Amino acid sequence: CINASVSCMAESTCSLPSILQQQQHHHSNSLPNDFDFLCIDVDGPDYWLWYDLLKNNYRPKVVCIEFNPTMPHNIIYIQPRNDFIRHGSSLTAFVELAELHNYVLVETTMFNAFFVDEILYQTYLKEEVPDNTIESLHEITMGTHLYQLYDGTIKLSGCKKMLWHRLPIDEEDVQVLPPEKRDFPFAPTSSDFTHTVSNGGTVSSSSGVAAVTSIDPKVEELEKKMRELAVDMRPYCSTQSQNETKGEIDNQELKNKCAAELYEQLQTNGFAYIKGTGIAPYLCKDALQATNLFLN
Repeated sequence: CINASVSCMAESTCSLPSILQQQQHHHSNSLPNDFDFLCIDVDGPDYWLWYDLLKNNYRPKVVCIEFNPTMPHNIIYIQPRNDFIRHGSSLTAFVELAELHNYVLVETTMFNAFFVDEILYQTYLKEEVPDNTIESLHEITMGTHLYQLYDGTIKLSGCKKMLWHRLPIDEEDVQVLPPEKRDFPFAPTSSDFTHTVSNGGTVSSSSGVAAVTSIDPKVEELEKKMRELAVDMRPYCSTQSQNETKGEIDNQELKNKCAAELYEQLQTNGFAYIKGTGIAPYLCKDALQATNLFLN
């Protein structure tokens, strides 16, 4: 029996491998490298303790280790290697570490994951646990989910409390925009359906009387910015060759450039401005207006 404080720092004399190696050096009946059961629950750097044991060729047959149950399965989060940080790591991070060292996830509780050596799994547990995926073996019941509404409102779902501090999470405390600034930035400014006319103004089509009005300078500036950012879709939407306007660049190269710009905007913003589709501007505005009416 060893009673010692353990550090997650690799070079520390109090690291778990260091403590075990010191014990092996001084005692003939030391712990074998393939001991039966390892349980790690230190509320933070658990990942690094197991990591160091694996790197030093310790291979327990069964491992029980604590993970952070609030982290979604698509997140590989490994907390910093620091004895004084208490974040915890995601279950997916532990599964990734386990698979690198031929361990298999076989069960979970709300906070703990159980792994076994792959040989043991194949020999004794494969029929009992045929599907060892995270989705099959663990359901996230403590996750907090965040999503956005079109007007910039942040919404929360799932667990709405700080689990370890026993405090509620108030949606208003996580808002980025104050209520007066929450609005759909691409909604038409007029309550009527409008069509663009050649003189740069707009003409109402819902009042029964045609009336030309000027465009709001703010709207004009926004539209100018949108046009500058818009990805030109003509290489895909036009049947004409683009060589006349692009010199030696052929249409395939234009398509590649278009695709790259489109992907970059989608990856960065989750949406993209486009132009050159051949769709009449008033149809786009009508669609935006209808969307705005539907959402409100």
